Amino acid sequence: FKLYTSQGYMPADPVKAIATIQRKFYALCVEHDLPIMNHCVPGGYFTHQRRHYRSWFTKQAKRRFSRQDAVELDYDWNDVARSLPSSRSPLDPPRVHELGFFYEHFVHPDAWGTLLSKPGYTKLRVCLAHFAADDQLWREDPDQWESKDLSETQFIALKQKIYEFLRARDEQWSGFRRVTVAKTATSKKNHIMLRDILEAQSAINKLDQETATPLGVKPIEVELLSLDNYRQEGSLADFYTYRPMLPQIRKNDPARRVSILRWALEQVWSATPGYAKYNKPVFDDNGIMYRRSWLRAIAELCRDYENCYVDISYLRLSKKESSKNEYKDLNHWQILYKIMKSYPVLARKILYGSDWYVYKTDGGISQQHWYKKYYEQAITGMMKIQQKLMLPEPRNQDLCDLLECNNLFVQLAVINPLHFYRLTPQSQRAQQMYDALKARLEEQYSGSWLDKRRSEMDDNYSNLQAIIQNLPTRSP
Repeated sequence: FKLYTSQGYMPADPVKAIATIQRKFYALCVEHDLPIMNHCVPGGYFTHQRRHYRSWFTKQAKRRFSRQDAVELDYDWNDVARSLPSSRSPLDPPRVHELGFFYEHFVHPDAWGTLLSKPGYTKLRVCLAHFAADDQLWREDPDQWESKDLSETQFIALKQKIYEFLRARDEQWSGFRRVTVAKTATSKKNHIMLRDILEAQSAINKLDQETATPLGVKPIEVELLSLDNYRQEGSLADFYTYRPMLPQIRKNDPARRVSILRWALEQVWSATPGYAKYNKPVFDDNGIMYRRSWLRAIAELCRDYENCYVDISYLRLSKKESSKNEYKDLNHWQILYKIMKSYPVLARKILYGSDWYVYKTDGGISQQHWYKKYYEQAITGMMKIQQKLMLPEPRNQDLCDLLECNNLFVQLAVINPLHFYRLTPQSQRAQQMYDALKARLEEQYSGSWLDKRRSEMDDNYSNLQAIIQNLPTRSP
């Protein structure tokens, strides 16, 4: 089955009408050990009403649905109520505040943790698709993960500290919003006055004395001093512009918002005693800050529940490297390798999927070869992980022992999916499915095209059967 909770229902929904259906559906899946694939990334296709869910839950749900309405899933309504602060953080504009609630409770892997932790559902066979394939979420360094996360109260307090920090910085630099360099009126050439240059440089030097340069500052550059830039009559040059940051994070510009908040978080985090023992909050491409890491939450679910898997469809394992900062230096394959080192069980829990149709259509006709590029990046990333796994030192023996072949691509793209879909002990069932597929083709097609397709299918099926027959038996 394929579920898409971002369409507007929680994995363990407190609404009685939904909970009743879920209870029957999950019971059926547990009884027959049926696999469920669920979208698990803050993106993709979502309900257009997602901004209204927080308001609906706070204003109407408590009145309409009593706690006994949700007893089928043993779901405590207070689990939701506790995460609804009485007031919105001044750090979050309404849009971000509302979307944050939706993704936290409908899509975040912890929402599945709420379900899997309930009696009767610990054996549910589920795969969390895409491994949170969001570029901002994949800017973590797993080597820096700690054992504790901030509590909800601490998280709210941290947001307030970040807000106060940005407000103080905006007030501090309000007098240095613009240093303008102009041509002299009497010069026949476009001449920039020396005193204006010195004034601009003085302002920049004062900023450099701070622990960090505020974002929004356009530092002075040698190229700006070139007269060629100011040939037009009456032209001005802004050598230094400080744009207040609080107004910027409230605009509908997620990239700018994340850039500012990530910098501010680093400043507040390093300056606050006691935070070092906790995991830092993370951001997504929507500009939402989360208390809990999506990546670590997924890894923990795969570790704690034997039938919980994750796939890496739509995740670009390898891309052009950048040296602008420590996070961009970490390509996704490097981050995945570090996660696998910390959670060796993922060697048997990660499935390779391409999400080929979305990749094929994302860029339109002009990007018709985009899928080929993505596939090559995925193979490159897995090869690099495999090379690091094969190094004699440092060697993660627990991780290597869990690999069932010496080819990581085969492990993730063939062996692990066979186990997740339970095809390994049921080769007879696989034969029946294969025969049914061929019969459908023969009903609709004929001639040389059918002969070619049957030959290709026979070869592929023979290879699959050879892998199944030689697959080692996993201990329960």
